[in-house]
Amino acid sequence: MTGSLYEAVRPDPIILIEGTKIASLDKLQGSVQVRHEDHTLWDYASKGDILYKNEVIATGESSKALISFNNNSTLILEPNTQLALTMTEEDKGSSFVVTLLKGKIKAGIKK
Repeated sequence: MTGSLYEAVRPDPIILIEGTKIASLDKLQGSVQVRHEDHTLWDYASKGDILYKNEVIATGESSKALISFNNNSTLILEPNTQLALTMTEEDKGSSFVVTLLKGKIKAGIKK
């Protein structure tokens, strides 16, 4: 894997047992990292990782990630992109909020 996107990277990934699953990382290319809810350190992402509410995903230079959501929609994060996944209290089922913090995405939305 190429170097860290951010200086503060956790040496060992955090294991989340509880939380609201929103999506999974299905394909990765290059350096992809995840910052978990209420944490300041970033973890390296791996193919198949589950993404939970209130997490931020980041791709590095020349890196991409394919995110598959519970409702069968997909997002491709282009290089140098940050994306936040959230849910509001009134969201139920497969509802979620995606906030593009920087960069570019390509979306495949399913009804």
